[in-house]
Amino acid sequence: MCKFAKPLDYLLLTLAYTGTILFAFSIPYSNILFGGMIDEVGASNSMDSVMASFLLMVYLAVFSWVTASWQNFFSDWFAQRITYRIKCAYLEALLVKEASYFDVHSPI
Repeated sequence: MCKFAKPLDYLLLTLAYTGTILFAFSIPYSNILFGGMIDEVGASNSMDSVMASFLLMVYLAVFSWVTASWQNFFSDWFAQRITYRIKCAYLEALLVKEASYFDVHSPI
């Protein structure tokens, strides 16, 4: 993979890893928020604190969706660029060979 990667590909991979790490931070935080919201429901009669926790959960869901999409976009873009270069190198290697080479050897 590193043979076919360019500097932009390393940047795309770094951005994908960053999105993955940010998304991973949101998972335990959602458990903490949910536990806090359950405690607030049982402890108070006011819905204001529950609503504030609910809004934090909504913001966390949006953040999770954005970071997961970010990770998916950049990793797919990276994979497409690398796959294209590998396919081009394979085709070039096939075209360089004489036609009689394939009578004896399989191209796969």
